[in-house]
Amino acid sequence: MDHHKQTPEWFTTPEQVNHRRYEALRAFYVEGLTHAQAAARFGYTRWAMVNLVREHRAGRLDLFAPARKPGPPPGPRRPRTAPAAGSSHYADRDSPPTRSPPNWLANTRR
Repeated sequence: MDHHKQTPEWFTTPEQVNHRRYEALRAFYVEGLTHAQAAARFGYTRWAMVNLVREHRAGRLDLFAPARKPGPPPGPRRPRTAPAAGSSHYADRDSPPTRSPPNWLANTRR
């Protein structure tokens, strides 16, 4: 586990952009800091903080990743393609590989 996350500094000096936005908005709304005070605490200008609050109130600010269904992460899927007519997975050979009968079978035929 990252030891930095176990300290109060992880909350007061966030490094990730959305974490910093969240903490700045929390300070503004919950602690009652002014735009200028919250901005100074988290490294924004006063007008950047005003804009952050405006974007949040308008619902144009995504701070958290949306929840997703359990299971493997979604990703690009390759389309399944059927072999071309007349072709097979033995395309580079003239015919399918031949196999010799197992030794025990060969010895039973007389």
